[in-house]
Amino acid sequence: MVLDHAIKQGWRLEALHPITKNQLCPATIVQVFSDTYFLVQIDDHELSLDDTPVQMCCHGGSRNIFPIGWTEKQGLKLKPPHGMLEKLIKIGTL
Repeated sequence: MVLDHAIKQGWRLEALHPITKNQLCPATIVQVFSDTYFLVQIDDHELSLDDTPVQMCCHGGSRNIFPIGWTEKQGLKLKPPHGMLEKLIKIGTL
């Protein structure tokens, strides 16, 4: 069911990667088309075939997007953006 939303450009969320369909990734709302549709970009686009950002059109009822913190509450792992894990290890965060 297509639902309206109140999402704003720049908001962050968690999303099921539309190519692999088995990774939950951080994502960003990059464009709002209407009160119904908006564009989500996966923050890690290492898996795109031509090095373009991985994006998907969504709506308020899309079942492949989740609020920040959803994966942790579900006991699942969020895939960090490409290179982020190495940066966190280097600065001693992990």
